[in-house]
Amino acid sequence: MEKNAASQTIVKQVAKGNKMRNTWDEYFLKIAKEVSTRATCPRKSHGAVITKNNRIISSGYNGSPLNLHHCDKVGCFIVETTSNKGVEKHCIRTIHSEQNAILQCARFGVSCDGATIYVTGNPCYTCAKLIVGAGIKRYVYSNEYFHSDGLDASALDLMREAGVEVIKIKPNAGLKRVYVAGPYTNGEKELNTQKAIMVGEEIFKIGMHPYIPHLFHFWDKEYPHPWETWMELNAPWLKSSDALFRMEGESKGADLEVARAKELGIPIFDNLWDLRVWANEETEKEK
Repeated sequence: MEKNAASQTIVKQVAKGNKMRNTWDEYFLKIAKEVSTRATCPRKSHGAVITKNNRIISSGYNGSPLNLHHCDKVGCFIVETTSNKGVEKHCIRTIHSEQNAILQCARFGVSCDGATIYVTGNPCYTCAKLIVGAGIKRYVYSNEYFHSDGLDASALDLMREAGVEVIKIKPNAGLKRVYVAGPYTNGEKELNTQKAIMVGEEIFKIGMHPYIPHLFHFWDKEYPHPWETWMELNAPWLKSSDALFRMEGESKGADLEVARAKELGIPIFDNLWDLRVWANEETEKEK
């Protein structure tokens, strides 16, 4: 019972002090990404979600019109077009995700006037016109898609000119590596490890990869070593990390790792909010 109560306390501490909630834009973009998994054209998968007052009113993915065959069943309907890039082949069997989401509103009598649409990619010129005509006021997307007509920038400009707010949210720092330093032998190893795993999960949600030496130390149960040996084994991992996250709790080893990170010029954080801000700033630098 005591161990279970302690575990619950750790869960509450992490949830209160460290857990990072997605913003509404991030939340709905992730849902749009999930919607895209329903797409039926093998050439490209896109998803869209329309919201009002942070409530989903419609969703759509690129697929064939209602009651018609899908590409993944009968193959793509390919036509050739000529542009400044030469002759290109396109599938015209499907409706784009934005169009399908707007059509769902029309079909079920739901107004999308003043709504926000979240899409996994930037719009084609036709979709941009439909978005403006539907009264949608915000277009939030996460990835670039280059249409063969070369009108990608024009489509975004058209929406802006019509008063639609266009927002691109680039995924966070991606492959940034974060070294998780904290107490291991000082206290209950099981609870220390549990907390480290929970922090690691939150770091992963931000879009970075955590390195949790506590898991590496499980080998100590079979092959016991002094903690100095583990410090030496962890040193290359720390050196290759982009940031260090210092968990709460007394730990001589973690303090030495923080000091080493300072020597290496590695940023050090003790809360996930600051880590997330740093990740976003690093992403902006990479644009």
